[in-house]
Amino acid sequence: IVVLLQEGQLKREDLYLVGIPCPGMLDPSKVRQKAPEIKAIEDNLSDEVFIVTSEEKMKFSREELLRGNCRECRHPTPPLYDERIEAPARPPASEPYARVEEIEALDISSRWEWFEKEIVSRCLRCYACRQACPLCYCPTCFVDDSRPQWVGKTRDPVDTALYHLVRAYHLAGRCVDCGSCEAACPMDIPLRLLTKKLEKEALRAFSFEAGLDPEAPLLFTSFSEDDPEDFMLTHELKVAGKI
Repeated sequence: IVVLLQEGQLKREDLYLVGIPCPGMLDPSKVRQKAPEIKAIEDNLSDEVFIVTSEEKMKFSREELLRGNCRECRHPTPPLYDERIEAPARPPASEPYARVEEIEALDISSRWEWFEKEIVSRCLRCYACRQACPLCYCPTCFVDDSRPQWVGKTRDPVDTALYHLVRAYHLAGRCVDCGSCEAACPMDIPLRLLTKKLEKEALRAFSFEAGLDPEAPLLFTSFSEDDPEDFMLTHELKVAGKI
């Protein structure tokens, strides 16, 4: 909502926002892995969740069944509302970028291998991630543009890689990590790791977080002479410590 307000897609006077502190949502795919045939789920927002099948009642840690974006959420309490409903909320994530840092710790060739294996090779190019994303609202997506044609329509690895990289960059400084892309993906591709990496870089380099203040300028529409410029350096210069 906040980013859509900033980008002029919504008008604040047309909205009445009800804020509800979030305890985190269960991940349907994780639940199905525990029990394919489920009759009921008992979740009272405590530390435990009970899954009821026709044969037994199983107990699981609620934490292990949460959606990934809920476990890594920095702001479980809504920053913008007209009316707030008091409810329990998760504490802010203490290590929201732990999974990103695991990939960062790999060498360059291993990172590219991970990208090809976990994202490119598994992608069907169904565009469910694009369709589910509340911030993908361009009248014509770059993948559908034919004059010029930026990306091919086949599952060629180069085209698939380009689609995911360009889409991630289109969301840089905008994505609020709602998790809709991963939730919609039929292949359970870890799409959030790409946008989460860019979120981390925006926070590190510019102390910027998307989705908090509708009056704040967008990341790419603001400039300060104090902004760091190390993003323009090549990998070799960074390693060498040269500016």
